Amino acid sequence: MINSFNTNVAIEFGDRVALLIQHFAQWTFNNLANKRNIHDGYCWSYDTLEALQKTFPYWTKSQLETTIGNAVKAGLIIKGNYNAHKYDRTCWYALNYKTYTFYSELQQWDFAKLLFDTISENSEMLFADFGKAVLEIRTPIPTNKPTNKPTNTPIVPKGDEVGFESFWKLYPTKKGKKQCEDKWRRLKLDDQAEQIVAALQKQIANDDQWKRGFIPNPITYLNGARWNDEISQPRSGKQQKKINPTL
Repeated sequence: MINSFNTNVAIEFGDRVALLIQHFAQWTFNNLANKRNIHDGYCWSYDTLEALQKTFPYWTKSQLETTIGNAVKAGLIIKGNYNAHKYDRTCWYALNYKTYTFYSELQQWDFAKLLFDTISENSEMLFADFGKAVLEIRTPIPTNKPTNKPTNTPIVPKGDEVGFESFWKLYPTKKGKKQCEDKWRRLKLDDQAEQIVAALQKQIANDDQWKRGFIPNPITYLNGARWNDEISQPRSGKQQKKINPTL
């Protein structure tokens, strides 16, 4: 068996973690391509420690457990349990959303949609890291000539439908599109499309509330003109733990 790894992951997190993440990345690609083992917004693979030791025969059990722990602490993978029986101790692993940024083959819109579709429609929580990971996929590369505008200023074509679609493609949660589109037209938001999209990009990237998963429904965002909100900064002192439904 030949083991390889992503050098960018190795540089940042070490070669052992990089080898482990490469293993899970390969399984993640296969499972996404076959539309299997997708739960709660993540694509999972499962292994026992014994099976992983056969994949990495040059590691002791202790080294393997330490490497898995380091990958979890680094936020590269998460652990879960989707076994049919409680007594089954097989562990499930999923790449965390930021890990997708290291693997271009995983950054496909079809894969992103599969993950989005398994997030509860009754929840307003969406992990913003994933939005950042697939943002480039959802924003087509422009074919027109460069403009003199700053690169961080989004170019939004004119026209209600196109302006709204730019907003909708970027917005992390996909709930009530028809209602939102009607609201966009009633409020005549096309003239503010560039401002709205620019503010939304900053909120996805920088707002502490959004990063912790507290993202308003899109209709709430439009009704409250939430693009005018100030960017929420991390609270001082003890940070609240991020809610993770898989743990």
